[in-house]
Amino acid sequence: RLGDKLPIVVVDGLQLGRTRLERKWAALALSLEAGIRLVYADVDVVFGINPFDALSGDSDMEVLSEGWEVEDVRGHVMGSDDPAMGWSRYCETLRAAFISPALFGAMPTVDAAAVCRKMATQARLRANRP
Repeated sequence: RLGDKLPIVVVDGLQLGRTRLERKWAALALSLEAGIRLVYADVDVVFGINPFDALSGDSDMEVLSEGWEVEDVRGHVMGSDDPAMGWSRYCETLRAAFISPALFGAMPTVDAAAVCRKMATQARLRANRP
């Protein structure tokens, strides 16, 4: 495959790795850590409007969903009630079935950069599997 064995590059202590996928996520993490608000799009994405105008900017990351039903597209909140947990007995999480890394917007926050670093790490671990 094209680009499977690229030389390792280290920038600001972050190893950019040997695969294009790992380098993509590492470069995105560095951009966010530098304070840059960004929109990432794969090469097959075509914009009809300014993508920054379409983002609400009220979350760390806004990601494209590939779901086709309302519950999958927008996600839904799953709740739990465990009385044994005392004051923290209620918990909620957002569940979205299909999240696509082909198109997303990210604010320059610590959490958004952490997601990108995690994706770079996962790409490296996946590339090192036999």
